[in-house]
Amino acid sequence: MNILERDLRGELVSIDDENFHQILEIITQTQKLISKLNTRYHDAKEVREIFSQIIGKKVIPPCGFYPPFYTDFGRNIEVGKNFL
Repeated sequence: MNILERDLRGELVSIDDENFHQILEIITQTQKLISKLNTRYHDAKEVREIFSQIIGKKVIPPCGFYPPFYTDFGRNIEVGKNFL
């Protein structure tokens, strides 16, 4: 099981793990997406697209929210049907 799978299962992962760079890459990408999401206007479709990239899962209408939104990692977030 890789470090991302371990993290998503709720296991503790250490910054000393030889593969922690994989987590840091996701965190860096997520922070770029958060900045993009929170610093200008996006219509509902664009918000869903950016949020889908953040959580690594497709978010479909009518799901959505109004930014700002904050997270560090994002891949551990799950939303249900009709999330608003």
